[in-house]
Amino acid sequence: DGSETVIGASPTEAKGLLSAFLLFTEGELRMAASRGFPPRDQNLLLPADKGALEQVLTSGNPILVNEPAGDAELSQFIGLMETKAVYILPLIRGLNAFGVLLFAHSDAAFFTPDRCDLLEMVGNQAVIAIQNARLFQDLSLEKERIVQTQEDAQKKLARDLHDGPTQSVS
Repeated sequence: DGSETVIGASPTEAKGLLSAFLLFTEGELRMAASRGFPPRDQNLLLPADKGALEQVLTSGNPILVNEPAGDAELSQFIGLMETKAVYILPLIRGLNAFGVLLFAHSDAAFFTPDRCDLLEMVGNQAVIAIQNARLFQDLSLEKERIVQTQEDAQKKLARDLHDGPTQSVS
């Protein structure tokens, strides 16, 4: 939603703008969030091993695709059939590829160099947010594991005290 504001799209231009987060789930890209795409597109699973998606994830660089209907994987999106340009940004940090950020518009000239630069900044912020969310999730899981280990140790100590010294005193 903030992308429309960041790139300075007028209300008329914003009507033709589609956007989506495609994140990896079990080795395939799945739409995690989107604007302007029909419900059918939300359930697509893409291996990202062909066309523009593969190129973006392999190179780590954004790409502007004109006529996405001709792309091996992008052509599967019904929402992209009426678009003339798709700008795809990789969501990669270090060795971790989280997915891609995809923007599409019906005007082939919509993605100017300035707008592409601004969208790259949005993409960089998105990667940081995803990375922080994953780190927080990992930290929460580790905390749960530590608490469970501590509880197990306390139960074992209580059993050992009950079965050992307490029985001898009795």
